[in-house]
Amino acid sequence: MPRRQDVLGDFDQLTSLMNYNPRGLLSSLSNTYNGSLRSNFLGVAYDAVGNRTRIGTVDIEPILDEYGWVLARGMNGSLTYTMDITRRRLLTEAFSQSDYQIPSYSLPFAYDPSDNLTSVRGTTFSHNANSQVTNSGFGYDVNGNATLFNYVAHNYDYENRVLQAGSILADYRPDGKRAWKQPGALSTRTYYLYDGERVIFEFNPTNGFYQAYAYGANGLACSERQGEHLMYAFDPAGNLVHRFRDGTVLSNSWFDSYGGLFYDDSQTGQRPYPSPDSVGYQGQWGAYTDIESRNYAQYLRWVFVDGDYYHPLTGNFLTRRSAGTNEYSAGVNPTTTWGRVIGGTLAGIAGGILTGGNPLGIAAGVALFEGLYSAAEGKPASVVVRDAVVSGALAYVGGRFLPQVESAAAQMLVRQGVKQAAREFPGSLSQALPAPRKIAAAWSAGTYRQGGLLTSMEYGFQEREPFRKRHDRA
Repeated sequence: MPRRQDVLGDFDQLTSLMNYNPRGLLSSLSNTYNGSLRSNFLGVAYDAVGNRTRIGTVDIEPILDEYGWVLARGMNGSLTYTMDITRRRLLTEAFSQSDYQIPSYSLPFAYDPSDNLTSVRGTTFSHNANSQVTNSGFGYDVNGNATLFNYVAHNYDYENRVLQAGSILADYRPDGKRAWKQPGALSTRTYYLYDGERVIFEFNPTNGFYQAYAYGANGLACSERQGEHLMYAFDPAGNLVHRFRDGTVLSNSWFDSYGGLFYDDSQTGQRPYPSPDSVGYQGQWGAYTDIESRNYAQYLRWVFVDGDYYHPLTGNFLTRRSAGTNEYSAGVNPTTTWGRVIGGTLAGIAGGILTGGNPLGIAAGVALFEGLYSAAEGKPASVVVRDAVVSGALAYVGGRFLPQVESAAAQMLVRQGVKQAAREFPGSLSQALPAPRKIAAAWSAGTYRQGGLLTSMEYGFQEREPFRKRHDRA
């Protein structure tokens, strides 16, 4: 079944068309900007367990100047993925060029019995019995944290969270999320606000920098940075392909399956790595790339996922994540979307009744954006609302929402949660951090407006009477 998402700005529109096979897996994706096709991915095929095995057509249009000269390279051909006999391990990613500037390539990957990558893009890595890299330039502490990673020093707190990575300092909130990052003097410190595990707002109170991120049913849609409205287009894996602003295609990029940045060209002609943006590998699903890490190496961008650093160089994390065959690669599957998928967002929004404009309604909106699934997991709705308010996320949302809900039980749950949150935290509702500017939105059928808020969802909601029938087409 096809789906369509539109992101609208004052001067531009990004349309993404998606088709799915009978198994519900993405079979094609096209990204059109201001009526011009910018990228097209056709014939996406899968094996029996859902690994991508082929993209029949990969078409990324080059960015040209007014005379037809290439500013940012394009990519045209087909892509194949070869899995091992267990269908768990990617052995090769191969691109066969048909046109444009990016040539054919073949990236080999090899593993030991513990799922450690022993060969990554032609680079060999050795590991000890604890699945730790033993190459020169790598070292670990007694807790298994990488204190030296490709000659870059790292320090950790008592909960094994990164306090320093190279020149970058960081600290954490009581809930474990990164509170701030500081790549230099105190004046460079940037603070973060979250919706669940995803950063939705970052700001520097010293220099006034801010960037707000808007997510919807299909992941990241757009952001607003220093008054600039940025739109993003992704490949079938959720990796950044294009950045757009005010009618201009800013860049083309391509990531391999393990997050290596294959190329990144700007419409200014600058290359490589011209894009000072946290959106990159798995950016559609909320993975946050520290832009400072661009200074180190092509495959050493530091990708922050669910509170841990992932490194494309070795295809694993800096710290142990969970028990299993390999604690450092837990959750990594390069041929499926391994980032935090936000499917709960759709049901979360559908479960809410949001009042217009007042702090309680906004708090409920943020809470429900994370989803009412928390109630099923034993977490009271009031706690969800409270967490949203205390985090300051409501400052980013702002505006008026009028989605309708079919379930009377869900309506009652939200009302009770909002009331209880108001009783428990009366001061928090009026002390949220100010938004960089007021953002207003209203619900209506698959689009985003400038300012970064979802204004409708195709197949999902309608601004009319409450639902009388189930709408399960999405």
